[in-house]
Amino acid sequence: MTAPDSARSVAVSSADLARLCELARAARPLEACGLLLGRRNRASLLVRALVPLRNAARGAASFEIGALEQLACERLALARDLEVIGTWHSHADAPAAPSVRDESGAGAYPLALITSADGTTRAWCTREHPWREVALVGLSGNP
Repeated sequence: MTAPDSARSVAVSSADLARLCELARAARPLEACGLLLGRRNRASLLVRALVPLRNAARGAASFEIGALEQLACERLALARDLEVIGTWHSHADAPAAPSVRDESGAGAYPLALITSADGTTRAWCTREHPWREVALVGLSGNP
């Protein structure tokens, strides 16, 4: 398998990017969150599905994905011949950049998409500290 740090871009369908904005708006004042299913190669990550999940965090400015939901997503990815390649979450009142809390709580996945209240979504490689922004490519149709 390719090292996750080598990815320089992430491709997501335009429909999924719009859906991230809708989910972020609907969750306010809390953060929306979920996992990203897809594929990776040496140069890029391809998001094939986003899975919205319940935010288990107690505070308004954080997110947490429950272990059972995470396991269910891992199984779903295997059933679809995909892998969980990242997390996504929203910032209700902050830019689409990682917070200190985001970077300290990075999980096992190489990618994080963050959507801000103004609808901006940015992609981050979570394998570096500080996180490194990667190019986000919106694709028409389903990738």
